[in-house]
Amino acid sequence: ESDPIRRSCVIALGKLGDPRATEPLIAYVIEADSAFRRRALEALRRLGDAPIDQLAERLESPDPAVRKKVGAALLELGYQPPTLEARVALAVARRAWDELEAMGDSALGPLATRLRHPDARLRRECARLLEKLEYRPAAPAAIVDLAMVQEDEATIRELDLLAVEPLTTWLEAGDAATRRRAANLLAALSYAPRTQIGKARLLVAQQDWPAVEQLGAAAAEPLALCLDDADAHVARRAAELLGQLGDRRAAPYLAAHLFPDWEKRRDAHALLTKLDWQPGTDTEQVYWHVAAGDFAWLKRNWATTKRVLFADLHSRVPRKVKHAAYALIVTGHEDAVSNLIVALNRDGTVPLALIFLNCGQPRLKHAATEWARTRGLRVVRTQDWSMHSWGALERGGSELDRQIKGWNVQDRNPMQEIDRGGRELDRQIRQWNFQNRQLMRGW
Repeated sequence: ESDPIRRSCVIALGKLGDPRATEPLIAYVIEADSAFRRRALEALRRLGDAPIDQLAERLESPDPAVRKKVGAALLELGYQPPTLEARVALAVARRAWDELEAMGDSALGPLATRLRHPDARLRRECARLLEKLEYRPAAPAAIVDLAMVQEDEATIRELDLLAVEPLTTWLEAGDAATRRRAANLLAALSYAPRTQIGKARLLVAQQDWPAVEQLGAAAAEPLALCLDDADAHVARRAAELLGQLGDRRAAPYLAAHLFPDWEKRRDAHALLTKLDWQPGTDTEQVYWHVAAGDFAWLKRNWATTKRVLFADLHSRVPRKVKHAAYALIVTGHEDAVSNLIVALNRDGTVPLALIFLNCGQPRLKHAATEWARTRGLRVVRTQDWSMHSWGALERGGSELDRQIKGWNVQDRNPMQEIDRGGRELDRQIRQWNFQNRQLMRGW
């Protein structure tokens, strides 16, 4: 059903005391706009204490925005934390540091456990408050935890071999940067893992991807732990390597993060094919067939294709906009061209106009030129870099850069002709552009 109808049904279920409304109501409390959020809170209140306790569990979310919203909601619901740990969790979520400081020594233990929280900012804030409360840990593991958050490598080195075991636990804790620092400290302490899984943990933490790849299946578990990492590069490399290992745990990440991505679509398709993944939703179907280059399918199912790709085009998410624009252009569907022009004129941007200007489709090129003219922008032909440019030129210094410039000045062929050209330099240009992920203005 439509979202408004579904919302009304959930609210009605909550007012009737139906527990099936609990999870969607909690989601609405966290995600919905303020007006609807108040209705969701009232419905949740009518369900009793159990749903409120479920909401309180979200206080430990790695997302600070979620923690803040949950903390505020719990206060509105009159939530009374039943334990000291729960009091600390609520105060931390609200970032009520004065309140925590007033708790004194009783807050030390709960705060110390948050030194391993996934949120790096939260770890640092807890460490600062612990320092203010004159927290002085005695056990090597506690000393290492505090020193890791404070980036106090000298203290860890003073512990010498006593720091090794606590540091190994940091290889799978915190964020990617912290894990890498732990791995480097272990290397400085001459740590040598005795097992393949231990070696895999160390190499994954060091982000030594070629060495991880050579380990094969032994690296699967440490890689799987990286799929939710806040560092997008680490998460993507982990997913790609898991995909190469045939580990199906990589499929959700690959489907969610490599689709839609114009540069990565073929890699994602190859890895997901290896994992026997099948698209489920209409959106996944469209992304899948774009990645496969199956534009005949996209034309046969034009209503679905149009709905999904134009929703992405208007999303203002750069990756989605670029993917949608390219996919719609390459389908060659006349309806696509007409609607792309409408989209540009209604709420277009310079990046979208650049795509139109250089895609080789005459109507889109004309539309982009007119769009620029009406906004006081000038379309420039230049012999210094590429056929068209907006404002400052992008410059490079490699030999291939110079070849590209020379080729462009001599042949004056826009990039759209490359796929039909077939010359060796054309192939080099294509390869250079995709590998370096640089926008070569005017191609």
